[in-house]
Amino acid sequence: MDKVLLTGGKNLTLLQSLGLLALGIVASVTGVSLFSTTDIWFALWGSAMSLWGLVMLFNGSKSVVRVIQRRKSQNPHPSRKGRG
Repeated sequence: MDKVLLTGGKNLTLLQSLGLLALGIVASVTGVSLFSTTDIWFALWGSAMSLWGLVMLFNGSKSVVRVIQRRKSQNPHPSRKGRG
């Protein structure tokens, strides 16, 4: 789980990739709301959480693209399946 949340992993399923995107959205929104407070420690924590959320969003979207490309390369012509 730590490797997935920090680096995004290489062989994630589509469900794991979408989960990573959802966690990234939650972390980013929470971080932005913490960043907008007047207390410096909450602001620092919020900025770190927002940055982590953006990294998860980037890794999740990259992983979704990778899963879609992997599916297309395994079945390049789905409409021609069974003909021949």
